[in-house]
Amino acid sequence: MTIPEPLDRARALTNIGLHDGLPQWAYAVELQRSRLRELQAEGHRLSELLRGSPEELAKVSMEQLIEWNSRLVADSHFLLVAVRHVLQLARHLRDRTSDDDHRADALLKAFLRGQHGRAEMIRGILEHFDRYWIEGKQDRRKGMSGWPKPVLPVDVGDKLHLHVGANQVDLLVLADDALELAHKLYEVWSEVTPWQDELPDPTDPPDDLTYLDELLGSESTEIDAGVG
Repeated sequence: MTIPEPLDRARALTNIGLHDGLPQWAYAVELQRSRLRELQAEGHRLSELLRGSPEELAKVSMEQLIEWNSRLVADSHFLLVAVRHVLQLARHLRDRTSDDDHRADALLKAFLRGQHGRAEMIRGILEHFDRYWIEGKQDRRKGMSGWPKPVLPVDVGDKLHLHVGANQVDLLVLADDALELAHKLYEVWSEVTPWQDELPDPTDPPDDLTYLDELLGSESTEIDAGVG
């Protein structure tokens, strides 16, 4: 059964803001921000011990430092993935809102033209790590040239940076701004989605086939030969 274009567009627009859309990925960003803050606090504690007395220094093992670094790299990657999903939902919202409503487009452009414009690209580098760290792919435009550098988290003061090649991400600022973007996009979505019109589920046709014909704008309903 072919879904009429207006219904398909309305259904797609509705799904952008349902529980597995913007709310889901706003939660994911918030979760990763919380994890990164905890890791930042742990990093400060480890730094204090490393600068302390011999007794305090003895409390820190190389295994602890490696584990902290590994967790930080992993949770940074997961944050970038969540941010990528928010940006993709922003694009879908932009493409499905009316021509006279440019708020989603303006929010997306402001985010990408600011300090986070390379966040998606860095997510792609981490996603395809084998191209750079194993195959030695060179791409100066993406800040990946010369001998592959390890992904390096750097904790300085209240800043938490991730260095990927020649690229740098301010992780906590990215999380704050992405969460704000998700909330603003949800506000736009709430205003443009026609909740007052109950949308029939195209995968659950009503028993009244006459109503279905009217919905599809045709005189007959095509039923697959293999059904029933």
